[in-house]
Formats: sequence, C-alpha cells, structure tokens
Amino acid sequence: MQMKTLAAVLVAGLVAGGCAVHQTEEPALAGPSELANAVQVTATPDTIKLGMSPLNPGESSQIVVRLMVPGGAAVANRAVRVDIAVGQSFVDCGQLALRDLLTGSDGRAATVFTAPTQPLPQPECTNFAPGGTISIIATPAGTNFQTSSQRAATIRMIMPTVIQPPGAPTVSFTVSPTTAKVADEVSFSDAGSSAAAGRAIVSFRWDFSDGISKNGAFVQHDFSAPGTYTATLTVTDDLGNQSSKSATITITP
Repeated sequence: MQMKTLAAVLVAGLVAGGCAVHQTEEPALAGPSELANAVQVTATPDTIKLGMSPLNPGESSQIVVRLMVPGGAAVANRAVRVDIAVGQSFVDCGQLALRDLLTGSDGRAATVFTAPTQPLPQPECTNFAPGGTISIIATPAGTNFQTSSQRAATIRMIMPTVIQPPGAPTVSFTVSPTTAKVADEVSFSDAGSSAAAGRAIVSFRWDFSDGISKNGAFVQHDFSAPGTYTATLTVTDDLGNQSSKSATITITP
C-alpha cells in the first residue's frame, strides 16, 4: 500500500467540507444527512505484547468498526477500509487480517490486528518503539464520513514479560553498546545474576530475536540488518529453576 499521511487525509476532509459551506443552494434531503453519521472504532484488548522472535508471533486485538446515523440506527452494507498508522503515517507496523470490510445488518464490521515480531519490520516500524502506540484508522467508502469524530482506535504494544516463580534465580545483565551499526559486535555480560540461598547458577543462555542463541556469562553478537532486536538471558540454577530477563538493542545501517 502506498504510504500517505494522516495530515493529508484530514486536509482533504477539510477542503471537501469547505466546498459544501460555500454552496448557495442545497437540494432537499431525502433522509438523514450522512454528514452527521458516526464512525466508532474499538480495539479489544488495547494493550498487547510484541512477538519475542520471528518464531513467536505477537498478540492480537479484535478491531470492531460501527457505523450509525443520528439516533443510533445502524448503517448496513457499507464498505469500510481499515489501515494502520504510526504517528502521522500509514504504515504496516503489524498485520490486519482484513482491510476491506463490509458492515452487517447491525452496522458492525470486524477484523483482527496482530502485533509484529522482533526484530521490528523496517521501514514500517521505524517510528515505533516498544511501549508506544499505533492507531487503527477506519474510513467508510465515500467522503460523507470525513466529519465523523470517532474513527480511530489506539493500541499500545509492549515487550513480552516473563513471570518468575518463587525461589527462581534473579537475572541481571548489561549490554554495550545499546545502539550499534550493522555487523558491529555488541557485548552482553552477566551482571551479578544470583540464585536463591544455598543454590548456584550453572548455566547462562542468550537468545536473540534474530534466531541466534549463545551460551556463557559473557558473549558477543552482531546483527545483519537494521532494526530493534531483543536479547534474552536465561539463567538456570543447580535445581533446574530458571529465570529470564530481556533488553532491546537498536541496530542502525
């Protein structure tokens, strides 16, 4: 899909509205004016987790679009286009199961948005950082809905979390540097991870979101493409208890 900006869409709507204001004659209305129709967009849930790696997809959110006339009556059989936006740009930072929808008899249409995996796709997610938000924009067919006040839903996409059971080791590590160029070596070092009293840590495993794994308290790794990557350290004690912790690394061209 060709990239366009939200600002351009809004300006187009304002220009169209301006032309209508300057008309000297208005035809009689045959029914309720569509300019007063409302577009509602909801995302459930509105906070989801990114995928940990290309083999572990992100979480999903159900997107529901509802079209109504004044008084709340449904607008049926209306085509609706759904797009993803980051900031002021329409980009595919994530996936929509369907983009072109058709409202049913209840005025509703639905699709599913799935969060991207890590590393984040580029250049689609260039302006997105974990913990930030994306918008789901719904545009009904035609231009009469341009003045609708509700036509977007916001979704926050966060890093995956790992729940540590009681008695599990505590994980701590450092990354240097946290921003590097393609093919530069990045150092990952355990920084005092510890086991519960009377136990000892026996292994350190590093899993990187580009699909590479390494072992040892200190490792180095380089990344072959720009993007935001995740490094996860999993430590195991002498009883087999494990704990993990993740950090992100930004790789530039």
